[in-house]
Amino acid sequence: MTMTLNRGDRILYRRDLRGLIQEAVVVERSPSGRYVKLKHPDGSAQWYSRSDILVLERLKGG
Repeated sequence: MTMTLNRGDRILYRRDLRGLIQEAVVVERSPSGRYVKLKHPDGSAQWYSRSDILVLERLKGG
């Protein structure tokens, strides 16, 4: 089951099974929901395909 991500959600995710676990905030979501723009703690932001990331957990607070 795919977790629905909304603007402002703080998440832990990784890009593949061997990748590092990263924290990010959802800044924007495409109308189709297939892509999300994630902002990282260093201030950088990037678009990701939902099929390319594994969301491990939605964090409390924002």
